[in-house]
Amino acid sequence: MPTVELLMCPSCGHPQEFSAHCVACGAALPPPVSATRSLNRPAPEAPVSLTLAGRTLTLQQDRLSVGNAPARTLALSELRSVQLSSGRAWEGLKIAPLFAVALALGHSPLLRMTFGLLLVLSLIFTATYRRYRCRILTLDPRLPLLSLGTLARRGSADDQRLQRGFDQLGAGLTARGVEVGS
Repeated sequence: MPTVELLMCPSCGHPQEFSAHCVACGAALPPPVSATRSLNRPAPEAPVSLTLAGRTLTLQQDRLSVGNAPARTLALSELRSVQLSSGRAWEGLKIAPLFAVALALGHSPLLRMTFGLLLVLSLIFTATYRRYRCRILTLDPRLPLLSLGTLARRGSADDQRLQRGFDQLGAGLTARGVEVGS
């Protein structure tokens, strides 16, 4: 089914298909957006900004800025790839075996209760937090790898903001010809 582009009359606000004059009030209508956009030039992309680990990633036209003032700016032609990944925060499970051993070997009830609580908290942390990581690889091997990461509680406003930002940044980089991996 073809898409129909509706125009809003600037005088009366009546939505309608394109014609020279409004069917409701007779005022002159501007041409539709698709008719004014050049077929050879893509529409300019809006800048995408995302704050990750206290640093701001900003994608504007043909460059990616990383950091706060002064920001490090990379031309998109210098980038080999950008890896955007999110997943469970496994850090809690790295220390859980230590708490389990201390719980099993502890002699004092207070010590056992403390290590038991720490074990439960590390498991809750793993289940409820998500890690976001951005790795920027350049074509020049002399330039250092940029790796940014942060944690957010699943379902929180920060989690939703980061997920939305990762989606927008990935789509923007892909549209500009940069390889995006996960």
